[in-house]
Amino acid sequence: MDKHQTVEVTCRPSMKSVIVDIWYEGVHQDGKWICMDAQEFYQTKFYPNCMLVINSKSVPAVDSDFAF
Repeated sequence: MDKHQTVEVTCRPSMKSVIVDIWYEGVHQDGKWICMDAQEFYQTKFYPNCMLVINSKSVPAVDSDFAF
């Protein structure tokens, strides 16, 4: 079971989502982990519930995925 946790923050009114990962920022000494684009994070680093496994990738979001 994955014990690593992150916080997903969605800003209004832009609805831009970012990931805050203080643990990885400390381990890597890299500030990009404090405000990483959520889509980039889920496509290249982790699933929302665990590390990327079996070489799976999420599909990039497109405007038609959201209702306005």
